[in-house]
Amino acid sequence: MKSNYKNYFAENLPFSNNLSDLGNYYKLYDDLIKFWEDAYQDELYSINYSQLINSPEVEIKRLLEFCKLEWDPNCMQHEKNAKTIKTAINPKAKKKDIVSPGHVFPLVARQGGVLERAGHTEASVDISKLAKLNPSSVICEVMNEDGRMARLKDLFRFKYSIYGDLYLLEILEVILKSPISNPSFPLTLFGK
Repeated sequence: MKSNYKNYFAENLPFSNNLSDLGNYYKLYDDLIKFWEDAYQDELYSINYSQLINSPEVEIKRLLEFCKLEWDPNCMQHEKNAKTIKTAINPKAKKKDIVSPGHVFPLVARQGGVLERAGHTEASVDISKLAKLNPSSVICEVMNEDGRMARLKDLFRFKYSIYGDLYLLEILEVILKSPISNPSFPLTLFGK
């Protein structure tokens, strides 16, 4: 709760800066956890976050043992494991092949792409199509240090302060590049 109160999350979590609200929410949370622990005594596994951070392998092994699952060293190399993404972009994959909720939340772009819906999902898939690649992509949200979603001006600041060669592309440019909109419109990248 300390870190939650320390940071100002005005837009989405106004209760996080009110000690009375924080106390009430924590009490509700604590009561809810006790209810579920009583109702499902041997079926719930509690993880201490600090222990998980300090000894991830030990805690993950305990969790897997509780779930009657085998340990796999790849559990500790998630940054190198692209299996989830490869499964999600496989044209033969079925909905049941992806565990959700999880670390990856599959989104489905509209068939008409940015011409049907001018969204990030559609734009990212359309860019793959324009490049004649697998019509799929991985997108993520860039957050400012204060917890707000980064806007274009923030992304430019991020681009130049950390990754000088990062490309920035606006959805409008993808719309204009669509062969249906304008087959000769040049795609402009904010970068190299």
